[in-house]
Amino acid sequence: RLPLAPAFGLTSGWSAGSNKQTQLLSYGGVGWLFAVVSRICEGVAAAEWALYQVRGEERDRITPQHGPDYGRRCLAMWKDINPFYTLYDFLYTSQQHKELTGESYWHIVRVGTEPVELWPLRPDYVRPVPSVEKYIDHFEYTIQGKRLDLPWDDVIFIRKPNPLDPYRGMGVVQAIMTDLQSEQMSALWVRNFFTNGAAPGGIVEIDHSLSPEEGERLTRQWREGHQGAGSAHRVAFLEGGMHWKDVQFSQRDMQFEQLRRVNRDIILGAFGVPAYVLGITEHGSRAAAEAQEVVFSKWLIRPRLTELRGILNERLAPQFGPDLEFDFTDPTPDNVAENLDIVAKTYPLGILTKNEARAKLGMDMVDGGDEFTILPVAPQLAVVKALAAPSMQRQWEVRLRTEATRIGVYLG
Repeated sequence: RLPLAPAFGLTSGWSAGSNKQTQLLSYGGVGWLFAVVSRICEGVAAAEWALYQVRGEERDRITPQHGPDYGRRCLAMWKDINPFYTLYDFLYTSQQHKELTGESYWHIVRVGTEPVELWPLRPDYVRPVPSVEKYIDHFEYTIQGKRLDLPWDDVIFIRKPNPLDPYRGMGVVQAIMTDLQSEQMSALWVRNFFTNGAAPGGIVEIDHSLSPEEGERLTRQWREGHQGAGSAHRVAFLEGGMHWKDVQFSQRDMQFEQLRRVNRDIILGAFGVPAYVLGITEHGSRAAAEAQEVVFSKWLIRPRLTELRGILNERLAPQFGPDLEFDFTDPTPDNVAENLDIVAKTYPLGILTKNEARAKLGMDMVDGGDEFTILPVAPQLAVVKALAAPSMQRQWEVRLRTEATRIGVYLG
């Protein structure tokens, strides 16, 4: 079992250490990056996984009580990934590394030849060692000056391919590092404005030279009376020979909020995360919000789970048995508007049966609903309305119950 030292070397700021370490540090330095990566990692880690024994075109789900012995050992290892990580923590950490650096490493701990534990490795501590014969000969894991050589078979390497280096990965953070640093400096500018700002909107001019003692005294009095957000806009009394010069905000200062919004949108856009998923409701309707939830699950979470499934089935499952297969439950919610549109276009033409149409709208099956029916053009609109009405009614019932609850809470 390797030493992890999760906090080692992470206190020096963005400029410290290697590029990979800089990318990891950015997670705790930019709020919007933290929010985006956390939301993706939460979606990946929360997925439901199952293990199957494949028999031709059929597959049987393996449980702790059902399935071959080697399959149940594989499932037990996956459910109890190691003594210090839950499966959720393991998947979250692994995806976190991948989003920030483009790389994720799993170290396999074995008893004999069979895996018994999986551990995530910090990407900035790992270096793949190239080989002419094997492509990668082994991995060097260096921590606190101590180097360990890990056999290629004991490390599962997941990466987003780097076009400049076939042995390393490239993450989104590397592509937008300048924008992330700009966002962090913007946040520091705002903090320093309130922490250090000692002017209530102007400059004090003095018509004679001050001695060092006088200058120090006036500076100290000004800071004590006006510096900091709690002392902002206090009335200032000036001594003889002092004059007040008003200072107004420039157009550049007024556009500062726009700059921070641009930085936020760059981060969201680089990862492809819809704004509504992070609680940003500046624009769009309820239908648009539901569509964004579908987009998030379909185009961000599901592809990442598909990648993990491939890794598990190519590198991990075969180490227990040749007929084992991991799979996940698709987290993509139904798109009500899209399903309604499909029903409206296909059911009247006899492409879907009544029960198939009802199933797409989340409705129960009915007797005699398995026959295809081709309707004349005139009744088609009435059929679509009839199919849509129960779904719309349920949505309104949920909305009314929610509003009633809110009113009850407000009234106490």
